[in-house]
Amino acid sequence: MSTLSIGICGAGLGGLAAAIALRKAGHRVEVFERTAKFNRVGADINLTPNAVFALDKLGVGQFLRHSAARPTFRISRDGLTGEETSRLPMSAAAEEKYGAPQLTIHRADLLQALQDQLPEGCIHLGARVERVAPGATDATIH
Repeated sequence: MSTLSIGICGAGLGGLAAAIALRKAGHRVEVFERTAKFNRVGADINLTPNAVFALDKLGVGQFLRHSAARPTFRISRDGLTGEETSRLPMSAAAEEKYGAPQLTIHRADLLQALQDQLPEGCIHLGARVERVAPGATDATIH
C-alpha cells in the first residue's frame, strides 16, 4: 500500500475519527477546521455498544469507560402523553449482551479524546476551506 497525503475538511467527530483511522492505516493526514478555537459546544450523545467498539479501534475506549456515564435503562416515552412505551436494560446488561457498554458522554469530551489521538500540528484551526480543486491524480485544498 502506498502512503497518501490526505486533507480532511472539518474537525468534528467524523473528521477526527477519519483522521485517526487513516493515520493508523499509515497515511499522512491534515485536518482543516474553520473555527479559530475549539469551544465546549453540543450536548450529551448516546454511544451504543457498536459505536463504543468503533471508538475502541481509534484508541479512546478506555477514556470513555472511565469518564462517560453508563445509563441504567433506555426509556422511550410517548411524545404527547409522556407515557413510557419501552424500557430496555443498559449498563451491565448491554455489556453482557453486546460485549461493550452503552455510554453517554458530552460531545466536547469525546471531541477532546479524539483530538488527543492526533499529533500536534495535524489539526489546522482557523483554516476555512473555500474549495477543493481536483487534479488528474490528486486534489488541492484552497
